[in-house]
Amino acid sequence: MLEMPLTNLSAALGSGSSSFERSISHYPSLIPMLTDSVPKSEEEIEKERMRKEILRLKQEIEKKKQNFENPDQQSGLPSDGDAAIYKKANNLAKVSFFTVLLSPILSPLLIVSLVTGFMSLKRYRKITNKKGRWMAITGLVLDFILLAILLIAIISFIFWWSEWAA
Repeated sequence: MLEMPLTNLSAALGSGSSSFERSISHYPSLIPMLTDSVPKSEEEIEKERMRKEILRLKQEIEKKKQNFENPDQQSGLPSDGDAAIYKKANNLAKVSFFTVLLSPILSPLLIVSLVTGFMSLKRYRKITNKKGRWMAITGLVLDFILLAILLIAIISFIFWWSEWAA
């Protein structure tokens, strides 16, 4: 591929082209500059485009092979860098979910559930794996529902007490 432009270039230079070819062989960094300046035929352009397309497809196939060989990355499990953050976020989501289930019995757990739910969601924002995020969201939704019920109960108790005391 490099010989054709060099021979065209040496033919254009005429006499003394053999010395030119010998001198250019000592400077390989000049070869791309000289060959790029020579116009390419449509056939060469098409071959170059096909070569790039084949290279792109090979890279895509290699990437799919790696995903097939390592199913953890494909299934969305955390990579090594996200593993610690994922573990903390998942544990906080579990705490949020299960403490909200116990909060009707022990109302101080409602605050614990709110705090751990928000902390968990903040950590899930940093990682790509969203497995277990549903527990944090469910815990927060139930927290707000229970908080609303608790506020309604307190307000109605205050009104009942004020009417009863009067």
